[in-house]
Amino acid sequence: GLYSNSSANSQNSAYRAQVDYGSVDVNTPGSWHAWAAYTNAQALSTWDSNYNDLPGYNNNTGNDLAPNFLGARGWEIGFDYVWAKNIQMEVFYNDYDPTVKQYGGGSTGGTSYQHFRTDFYFYF
Repeated sequence: GLYSNSSANSQNSAYRAQVDYGSVDVNTPGSWHAWAAYTNAQALSTWDSNYNDLPGYNNNTGNDLAPNFLGARGWEIGFDYVWAKNIQMEVFYNDYDPTVKQYGGGSTGGTSYQHFRTDFYFYF
């Protein structure tokens, strides 16, 4: 897990709890790793740049930039698998709701971000 807290007056904390099973070794075909995680990253929290898949997160700078980032609270599941030596696939799905309830005079209620992603990594 991880936890962070910024100096903002509100929407200033973030945490992630994750359970992992298995281990991926790119030299061992058939090795795998699975995880499930719960994330609550408020809009003005500091956030580790490893988790740049959150909605509105600016992965060019590695910073959460309000008002683009309205916070993210929800679940993620994922799976890594090594197909052949030095070829790894990662698949994950997450479903987040914003932690900010009002933005720009409107409500963010009912907004949900679902994200499904598959990546292949080739190691040389």
